[in-house]
Amino acid sequence: MKEKKEKSIIYYTDNTLDHTDMNNKVKDIIREAGLPTISISRRKRNDFDKNWFFQGPRDSLAILLQIMFGLEKSESETVFLAEHDVLYPKEHFELVTNGIGYNTSVYRLTEKGYIKRGEMEFPMATLFGKRDLLIEAIRKKIAVWDLGKFFLEPGRNDGIKVEFYRTEIPVIDIRHNSNFTYWRTRGKIVESVPRWGRYRKLRKRLGLKL
Repeated sequence: MKEKKEKSIIYYTDNTLDHTDMNNKVKDIIREAGLPTISISRRKRNDFDKNWFFQGPRDSLAILLQIMFGLEKSESETVFLAEHDVLYPKEHFELVTNGIGYNTSVYRLTEKGYIKRGEMEFPMATLFGKRDLLIEAIRKKIAVWDLGKFFLEPGRNDGIKVEFYRTEIPVIDIRHNSNFTYWRTRGKIVESVPRWGRYRKLRKRLGLKL
């Protein structure tokens, strides 16, 4: 009988950012967390410990199916999701829950600066939780995907119980030309945030236009 690992990461991508400075930095930071990582991609890649190829359209159902595929392959009690255009502080992967949680300490990196996300939003990129509960939640989302008004995130208008957590160092949601989700620029803009520094320097390191 295999010993179950305590934590792991599921990295999912549509491969639109392959070979970019941004995506290379994201993957380096995920590796620094030191957790077993499963990659679920639309093209064959060998980025992490285990890499699986998943074909499908670029839509919300494909995202859910990618996540479910990764959860089924995982052997960990607790799983963290990771996206290809999000920077995670190490503290994020140290969060602990007995259920399903979101880290709401998130800033969007835009051309104008950093903009903080709302405290009670559901940032899919920071979803983590017990593997069996995540499988149940994602399965419910897949079941209602084509039944009209639909929210991708577990816990959002669906009765699924979730908890909200915060890290002192924020997660950075990078806004660029290929984001899957559309978002209007709104909120207070700041020049710098802890750990990541000034937004212009970070954008430069990520190969983004200033």
